[in-house]
Amino acid sequence: VAGSSPVGRSKSSIFADGAFFLYSQQEADDLKDFYDKLVQGFEKNQKKLFVLLVLINIAALVGVFRIHINTDFLQFIPSDSHRFSEYQEMTADFETSEQTMFLVQLERPPETAEEIAYLRRIQDLLKQIPGVSAVMGPVPEKIPVGFRLVDTANPDEKRTSLILKFIENLGELKNIYQHEGKTYALFTVMGESGSDSFAIARRAEEIIREHFTRYYATGDIYLESKIFSYILRIILILPPAAIIILLNVFRSRLRSFKASFFSLLPAGLGALWTLGLMGWSGRELSVMTVLAPIFTIVMGSADGLHFVSHFLDHIAEGRTRKDALTITLKRVGVPMILTTVTTIGGFMASLTISSTAMRQLVVFASIGVTFAGVATWYVLPLIGLRVSLPSVSKKDKSKELSIFRSLIGKKSIVITLVLVAVFIWGVFLVKTDFNMTSLYKPWTEVRKNLETVQRITGGGIPVFVVYRFSGDPYALSLINNVLSLEKSLVKERVVTRAVSVYDAVGSFYKVIFGSSEGYPE
Repeated sequence: VAGSSPVGRSKSSIFADGAFFLYSQQEADDLKDFYDKLVQGFEKNQKKLFVLLVLINIAALVGVFRIHINTDFLQFIPSDSHRFSEYQEMTADFETSEQTMFLVQLERPPETAEEIAYLRRIQDLLKQIPGVSAVMGPVPEKIPVGFRLVDTANPDEKRTSLILKFIENLGELKNIYQHEGKTYALFTVMGESGSDSFAIARRAEEIIREHFTRYYATGDIYLESKIFSYILRIILILPPAAIIILLNVFRSRLRSFKASFFSLLPAGLGALWTLGLMGWSGRELSVMTVLAPIFTIVMGSADGLHFVSHFLDHIAEGRTRKDALTITLKRVGVPMILTTVTTIGGFMASLTISSTAMRQLVVFASIGVTFAGVATWYVLPLIGLRVSLPSVSKKDKSKELSIFRSLIGKKSIVITLVLVAVFIWGVFLVKTDFNMTSLYKPWTEVRKNLETVQRITGGGIPVFVVYRFSGDPYALSLINNVLSLEKSLVKERVVTRAVSVYDAVGSFYKVIFGSSEGYPE
């Protein structure tokens, strides 16, 4: 569209998807020369550019197989969180807080020396797993007999009765449960700091499976090990699903499978290059960063659709491939750059969040959208010059757009204000209740196991409380404060049960002195 400006200089307008850019005649001529030279460069170096594209994709595929999967839940904690600092102090003092719990179903309550010895042997097998620091099972490793500690391995009948009596007096520390006429035993496997949690969970589950027909697993280490398989499912299922959905949507508009495929190709390559960069740069795939390829495909596919649809329109007008390509780049080249830049800007705004997982997602999603934009400029011109695409006639859009045209003006403002008034209240109803179990759907094995353990034992994943003090750790005032805290937590239904080292001392006191009291006054 050419016109006359107030100063008499000719100007040119380039329209693209509802927006237009105003250029002086000189700027328009320069831009046309640029696109002419660009297309000529593609035409002249087609083979070299295709070889380079193949090499890039091969390198990206190799990088994909170098990716490591990170299942650590700590990545969700903000790096500047006061709670995170407390957690680091706690793990420095007590080595670790990670554990796996196995609730196994027994045929009957353990009463004989053979049954006690059997449970104790399983505890010993679990403790022998590399990286395991401790195992808390249904049978204590030692029990007090008089004023000495006696090992519970291979007990005789007399010692078995003492072990059963001691277990009965453990109270909240007891790891044998009765529920709906069935007996269950709980094994808690604690991992060392920096150990291979995935290997620990796998080996521990193998041991439990070999010795019990029915069991339920939960705990930090177990949940993290299961996240590994879920991340694999996400990366193998969701990106292909997104491609299939978009392919059908694009096909409904372009009415050509080949054209729809090529529209999505740059976004697919952008996702592949992003994963390849993760692998080569040593970055890890987590529950958050696994979404980056999906964002790349969904948000990076728009430019490809714009390019191909405009290209097909110009082919339908009878233009040559080269001319159609030049005009397409002139019309949608700048808008494609702007959509890429604005999308990246939107992602980058989330860098203000002090979460390592969120920052990694933002960075790789931005890189993916950038790669998709680069692939659109690189791959589609090559395809347009070499591949025969169907000539698709324009579909009459007047009926489809008539409803929107009727809303231009004051009506659109009124509708916008009404929508804002209706939905803005929902912002104040948004809840942020995140915990590890919320990552698993109710129908998954992990969630069902956790709910079963909670129902039978009265608890699931433990919360650790560090009570700092100075002076004598057995001062009566300190002990009373800790025991009072335990009672308050249970009474106010913050937790279902609470135990501390003083509960263990109280249990010893009951056994040694035959007292019915808890911790001695």
